[in-house]
Amino acid sequence: MVAALLVFLLMAPLPVLLAVPAPVWQLTIAAVLAGGQVVVHNVMQTTAVQRHLPDDLVARAYSVTLLGGLVAAPLGMALAGPAVTLLGTRPVLLGCAAITVVLTAATLLVPAVWRLREPAEMA
Repeated sequence: MVAALLVFLLMAPLPVLLAVPAPVWQLTIAAVLAGGQVVVHNVMQTTAVQRHLPDDLVARAYSVTLLGGLVAAPLGMALAGPAVTLLGTRPVLLGCAAITVVLTAATLLVPAVWRLREPAEMA
C-alpha cells in the first residue's frame, strides 16, 4: 500500500506545471506520468484488496471505492469552475497539487498502511 500511495504523488506535477505555465514538453512528461500512475495505483490497490480482504468483503470494498470515485470526480469538476472564478486558475491548480500531497501524506500516517504485508504463501 505504501508503494501505491507513493506512486499517487505522480499526479501532483501536472497541475503545478499547468499553473506555471510550463513548456509543452514538460507538460507532456507530467501528463504521461500522471496517466501512468493511475494504472499502477489501480493495479496495486486492486491487488491489495483482493489479497487482504476476505472474499465476502471484496465486492463491498469495490462498491465503496467506486462510489467514492463516482461522487468525488463529478463533485470536483462541479466545484472547479466556481473555485477558479473566485480564486483564479493558478491558485486552484496549485491547490489541487497541494491537496494531492497533503492527502497522500495524511494517509501514509495511518499505521495500518505500513503494516500491510504480502501473505506468506503469496510472497
